[in-house]
Amino acid sequence: MFALSEEEVSTQIPAESDGYGGTASPRAYLWHTLQRHWEAMRLICSALTLELGEVEGTPKLATTIASTLLSAKYFQEGLDDGDKAFTDLDDILLRYIDLCCFDRPTRGRIEGFVDQVQRGRALDTPIAGWIYSGSRHASHPEALGRQIAAILLALDPVGTVHFPQTVERLKRIQDLDMLRAAGRLLDSLVRAYESTQLRATFEQAAELRVAWTPSRELKLRPHHLKSGLQTLRELVGTRIGEMLAGLEVSSAELGGFALRLSQAMFATFGGRASHRAIPVRAGVVGEEVEQAGVRLQLEKEQFSMPPRHRMSEGYLKDRATNIVVLAEQIGFRALLVKHAVEPVTGRDDLELLKALIQSCEDVSSAGGAPVILAPLGPKGSAVFSYHWGWGGRPNLPEDIKLAAKVHEEGSLGMHEVNGYPVLQIQTPDAEFFVIHGAWIGSLVFEGDEVTGVFTPEVLPGAPQELHLKLSWRAEFQESPAPRLP
Repeated sequence: MFALSEEEVSTQIPAESDGYGGTASPRAYLWHTLQRHWEAMRLICSALTLELGEVEGTPKLATTIASTLLSAKYFQEGLDDGDKAFTDLDDILLRYIDLCCFDRPTRGRIEGFVDQVQRGRALDTPIAGWIYSGSRHASHPEALGRQIAAILLALDPVGTVHFPQTVERLKRIQDLDMLRAAGRLLDSLVRAYESTQLRATFEQAAELRVAWTPSRELKLRPHHLKSGLQTLRELVGTRIGEMLAGLEVSSAELGGFALRLSQAMFATFGGRASHRAIPVRAGVVGEEVEQAGVRLQLEKEQFSMPPRHRMSEGYLKDRATNIVVLAEQIGFRALLVKHAVEPVTGRDDLELLKALIQSCEDVSSAGGAPVILAPLGPKGSAVFSYHWGWGGRPNLPEDIKLAAKVHEEGSLGMHEVNGYPVLQIQTPDAEFFVIHGAWIGSLVFEGDEVTGVFTPEVLPGAPQELHLKLSWRAEFQESPAPRLP
């Protein structure tokens, strides 16, 4: 490739983005790529050497090798003037952030190299923080944060700590994910100077300084470095906030989110395919049904146009499940008020069980199918068999049977009292109730499955945040009577 003419290079390597808002000529891009690879290789090998020195109990040998690697000349041809070793804090920090957060091609090559080294050594001792897959040792450069922190501390010059190159680079990054990754990386470096890791970082830095420049006074300043890194972290946070504040939320994306959430709910809980005892469907609800809703704090970039992130299907399903649970709680409370159902009580748990059974028998005698609503928490455990016969509680009389039942499609609850199903929910005042099973034939959300049942509304908040209110109207409705043949 180096023997090619400028024209030949241009035909084989098109102009590339330099990753920071500009473009690089093919030849310059090639030189930059090789230089970044060489610098990243030296830096990671130095940090990895320090890590392995700790694992294998050879810290002095490790610091000698690391200092030699850091002092070597890096690739100069065609770009930079003069010899330069890794002696500048800003230079080292910039290379490390570049490798971990911005320069994905170089990171991929370095990971492959470290993976080959680890497998070739048949390393048996795990390295803390690294990712392992079977017998392979996959590289994870962020796990070397403490070693990089020790290198910075060993090279810390006298005076105020500044990172001007890193500041300029961070100011030019326009990718939110990259900035967040840089923030997490800076957090890991800051932690290396805190109490839990400071001693190990300090000792490693002291050995490295002696190996590198034995004549230099051994005076390390972890708190100065920590303060400088925290200033950088604040800059990253400010940049992220500014970028988020500048994002416009698309009403079309909000509507699409509400529709996808509605579809996820019906796909999970609706129709005959559902394994829930109480199916969920769309339809018409009574005029007296009040609107309910939840407040969500979401990422603005998921609702920009076009979205920078897509909402995962897993999140939609989890959120739909939470909404169904909340809608059921509200629906049960409305039923109890509508039918003036009184709580079932007793002086003790045994009397409570007897009262529940009596209430169920009364409903059954009237032609209904009774369902017990048991509260969540310790009080509701009175209907479970494990509650009885220990801890000062008596054994149950033979005429009271508490049983867990095998889950069947369309069956209510997972427990029974004398054959009557139990639903454990968040009841008013944590009381027990007995209702007619016909009252809860289905949970109906106002709307239809084509246009959805949720209404999104953006709430006031900080400009870099998205607070959303998601509203709906839902109620329990009785099962329709079967048609005669």
